[in-house]
Amino acid sequence: MKLLTTAVVSVSLATLAAVAVRRWMASSKKRAIKTNAVVTDIIYYPVKSFRGIRVTEAEVGLFGFENDRKWMVVDNGRFVTQRQIPKMALCVPSFADNCLVISAPDAEPLKIPLDRSGPISTVTVWSYTGEAVDQGDDAADWLRTVLGRDGLRLVKLREGHDRVVDPDFTGSQGDDYLTGFADGYPFLVISEESLAELNTKYAADAQLPMTRFRPNIVVRGVAAPFEEDQWKEIQIGPIVFRGVKKCPRCKQTTVDPARGEFTGPEPLQTLKSFRTDAAVDPKCNQVFFGMNLISEQKAGRVHVGDAISVFV
Repeated sequence: MKLLTTAVVSVSLATLAAVAVRRWMASSKKRAIKTNAVVTDIIYYPVKSFRGIRVTEAEVGLFGFENDRKWMVVDNGRFVTQRQIPKMALCVPSFADNCLVISAPDAEPLKIPLDRSGPISTVTVWSYTGEAVDQGDDAADWLRTVLGRDGLRLVKLREGHDRVVDPDFTGSQGDDYLTGFADGYPFLVISEESLAELNTKYAADAQLPMTRFRPNIVVRGVAAPFEEDQWKEIQIGPIVFRGVKKCPRCKQTTVDPARGEFTGPEPLQTLKSFRTDAAVDPKCNQVFFGMNLISEQKAGRVHVGDAISVFV
């Protein structure tokens, strides 16, 4: 009965998503053109700045993919990432027995029940300040042992989380577009062609892996590298996404995710040679790699193998 109920719910959500797409297309008066690009990887990151989980399909929800950036490490309420503690790259989340399980080298796994309650604390992510649920002293002790820093706490999104994506880029002044503990946007897409182009310019012997850039959606088959920069509206499966801002990159890309260590100025140094200022955006002195997306639908599943359609 439970499997039947789950199947019925999945079909219902897919139907609702399809109806929402048709309504959106009718209101926007645009048509979708199928491209040769397809989704080749889907990754979500349960704990901000910890390692991601690769899946073959993912459910889109209010804040992005289900369970993406739902937990976060804070110090005195302020978010902490690999920018400050590169060893966070070695912390590996998973789910088992209704728990979030976090593993790390030379440490016993931390298990946090998914329904764990706790004190409400004030947290900050960049310019956003809101409330989150503290996940307990056992989590804090584990973080101190593994990451070697006192004062760290693990927090979780609270019920009623209401962090709005920057309206300057979404064009919406309401709460139509929300995100969890991501830096700013619920989805990031990068094409394999863009990474390959970067690697042709990268001087080191080893090729940069996609994990350096922490995308949610990886695609292959675009007509040219960095084509995703131009995506204003695309459809993947039943979901319409809008490209709202090219992703500016920071020192976190200089962390080797396999070792949890800073490796010097790369890949930022190479990116600065062709992915900054007039090369991409004359109004902004930043380095870009990848496209931030928001979704028009808040229910529906995206799969590896889904084709990319572009609205014109």
